[in-house]
Amino acid sequence: MNEAVSQQSGGTAGRATPANGGAPWGPWGTAGFAVLILLLFFLGQAVTAVGFLVVGPPDMDPEQLENNGLFLSVATCATGVVCTLTILLLARIRRGISVRDYLALRMPGGRSLLLWLGIAVAVVVAIEAIQVLAGRDTVPEFMIKGYRSAVYVPLFWLALVIAAPVFEEFLFRGFLFRGWMDSWLRATGTILLTSAIWCLIHSQYGFIDLLIVFAYGIVLGLSRYRTGSLVTPLVIHGVINFLATLQVALLA
Repeated sequence: MNEAVSQQSGGTAGRATPANGGAPWGPWGTAGFAVLILLLFFLGQAVTAVGFLVVGPPDMDPEQLENNGLFLSVATCATGVVCTLTILLLARIRRGISVRDYLALRMPGGRSLLLWLGIAVAVVVAIEAIQVLAGRDTVPEFMIKGYRSAVYVPLFWLALVIAAPVFEEFLFRGFLFRGWMDSWLRATGTILLTSAIWCLIHSQYGFIDLLIVFAYGIVLGLSRYRTGSLVTPLVIHGVINFLATLQVALLA
């Protein structure tokens, strides 16, 4: 019964106003705060990079950092924690709406979660198959180099499977999604725009890989909208990253 209600109301849950009348930050306020969060993210990455260059080997090349698994692990975990806490704070200080309602931190129906997880895995398999048929490497070289230089492999897994998905989903399918759903963007515009911006923070990838990231963003956005829960894209994102990291580990 609860699951049926969840599925039927999933299409509007992303933009429904809570019973207490509270509402998220407006579309422009949401955009402004998102810019600040992303600036904080890139600043954290830069500070971590400087730290590695200072305490690392004297001959360390700054350009090598993008292939350094230990740097990737530390930077991802550090910025993930700081930025996620910032998002929670911004949701907390908005009067009249709870953090749970703001970010849709509610459990989806079991069938809905399994359905969308199955859809996401099917999309991953289809994209992988297309790349193999096209004779294209499915794993970026920098990821393989990163895994080999991770030093603390469990930290590498923690960064990619938990820290990155939590921060990115809280920002894109949580904070931004909730703040833009009531604007002129509506569902379609919100899903497309959040997916596009999500691509921009993956600047280390090539053009084809960015298109793939965009496609995954569409699936994540649709799952968020249809189930009315941030938990759904969060789980899907974690599973996708787990499968990708497993593939990297096997090749490394």
